[in-house]
Amino acid sequence: MAEPSTAQPRPAAPVPATRFAGLRGELALPATTPRPRGDLAAAGVEIQQVVRDVWPGSADAVRRRARGARFLLEHLTGFPGLSWQQRWEASGLNERGRPVTAVKREQKERDEICVGTACVFSLRVIRPSLPALRSTRFLRYGERFLTAQRDPLLEEFWKRVQDTAVHPLHHGAALFDTTAALTTQGITLADLTPEAFLHYVWESRDHGLTFKGRGDTGRGQFPGQLAWRVLHDMGHFPSGTPATVRAAVLSGRRTIRELVDRYGIRHQGVRQLLLDYLQRREPEMDYSTLDQLSRSLAGLFWAKIEGLAPGQPDLRIGAELYQRWREALGTHQDGRKQREEFERILRAVRSFYTDLHSWAVEEPGKWAMWVAPCPIPDSALRGVIVRQRRRKERMDDRVRQRQPLLPVLVAHLEDRYSHLRALLQAASPLASGEMVTVNGRSYHRVWTAADDRRARRGGQANTRVRDLATAKDINVTTAEDTAFWEFAAVEVLRHAGIRIEELLELTHLSIRQREETKRLARVAPVELGIPSAR
Repeated sequence: MAEPSTAQPRPAAPVPATRFAGLRGELALPATTPRPRGDLAAAGVEIQQVVRDVWPGSADAVRRRARGARFLLEHLTGFPGLSWQQRWEASGLNERGRPVTAVKREQKERDEICVGTACVFSLRVIRPSLPALRSTRFLRYGERFLTAQRDPLLEEFWKRVQDTAVHPLHHGAALFDTTAALTTQGITLADLTPEAFLHYVWESRDHGLTFKGRGDTGRGQFPGQLAWRVLHDMGHFPSGTPATVRAAVLSGRRTIRELVDRYGIRHQGVRQLLLDYLQRREPEMDYSTLDQLSRSLAGLFWAKIEGLAPGQPDLRIGAELYQRWREALGTHQDGRKQREEFERILRAVRSFYTDLHSWAVEEPGKWAMWVAPCPIPDSALRGVIVRQRRRKERMDDRVRQRQPLLPVLVAHLEDRYSHLRALLQAASPLASGEMVTVNGRSYHRVWTAADDRRARRGGQANTRVRDLATAKDINVTTAEDTAFWEFAAVEVLRHAGIRIEELLELTHLSIRQREETKRLARVAPVELGIPSAR
């Protein structure tokens, strides 16, 4: 019998202390490894026969799948290990950016090893990491995985997904998200908990592996939104689980206790002091300012002090400890120097000490025991007003430099959107190879295999053209949609004068009818920092 894989479960990445901090993602650890077609962890040529039996079809299709599986296993044979999982990890193919197609040179063999690898994954012979699974493009992986599992619960999930009234593309994405989570975590759908699914969601987002974020260096959007909703509706998740991915990852407004306790302060006296202090300050500030103040005092001040001097008994910070804290404060965890909010943190800590002195006169029983000399000297904040004035001058100067370019930007966005909209209308009804001319530019209509397949399944194919001037292909459907929203965003920003944060919160419910001929875009007062008018 083959030895189990030596791979250790990957720990769940810590969720940052931002608004994206709802449920935590955790890897699922099933009691037994799923083996829908038997234990093939160290099997030989019988794997090819299982591939032939599980996915029947034309003789050519069956042969290509079996050959692809053989190509992969032959490649892994050259690496050490007692199981295919161990050889897979030793080969380096379990890392991001190492597609299995790179093993072969000929395009035909690349296609075969791609489909063969998908079959091997679906049979649970190998458990790839998520970056490894997404490094190769496996067409219809979800349906292939579904066929291999013989899992009634997974089949019921797929039926419910197909009954959901959304575009068929979203059906496939929901199945892929679910099967990718099951594949990479080595579990069945019965073991897929909300935390396990969120682990997949966070890992995909952090690695830029969502459909809109794939290939980007930054984070993409949250995947699995339809899959989560269907799993929730069918009662797979425990009662009380948020109904959507967004609700699961968004924490909403925390209580003061939650704001402080996220930093794990060990000194219970100081912890209670911070709770009382923030509760006293809460009525005079909005939530964003309160969150920022708790981060400065609990996270960047006292939590760091405890890290530098475990057992620090009170707020009497010596000069040597203060200097060490200030040096640590000036460096981010990732090694970048000088926090931009450095002076703001110093002012928050200094105000904390000053407030304790003032309040101790009014309520000595509650505050006097914590009164201590402020470790931050006056010289540390000398010149703050001058630096703030210089910062504002630089901001104003950037505005003056960019203001004359605004008409150019608006004209460019309007022209691009108008051109793409006209191109979309003109090219949509054309057959492949037909030519169309829009605004003096000539294009050829292009149809891809994916567009043909989408049209056959009742979906709406993307409109693609080839620009004859540049020989580049353009997905006009997505380009026109992106151009419209860029144009709309700039128009709202320049006419309404709101901030980008407020723009992101706007919905059609924000439009209020004031008079018959006038409409008003109303942004939530709490976001604007103004009192609510009732």
